[in-house]
Amino acid sequence: MTSRRMLKKKIHHVVNNIVEECYSLQLENKAKQPQTNKIIDETVSAFDDLLTRMHNVNEIQDRNEMRKFYESINADLEKMSLAMMKKLNSV
Repeated sequence: MTSRRMLKKKIHHVVNNIVEECYSLQLENKAKQPQTNKIIDETVSAFDDLLTRMHNVNEIQDRNEMRKFYESINADLEKMSLAMMKKLNSV
């Protein structure tokens, strides 16, 4: 990962894309609104968790551990985004 700032931007970008997809699906079909609202809630919850983890990095002093920490956050972001998109596609 290049920097903490870029990782934060990536998190925001991914979450915004998922929420936008949910809203566009709601516009197409009002009957799917409860399902997409549930996906939005799960996405926002995961977003909060990822940002909380980002803010707890101050406890880590070693640069190698910090790099591994950011890589784990990035991996969790990818897993979360794939899971949410899979749920969105199944709606």
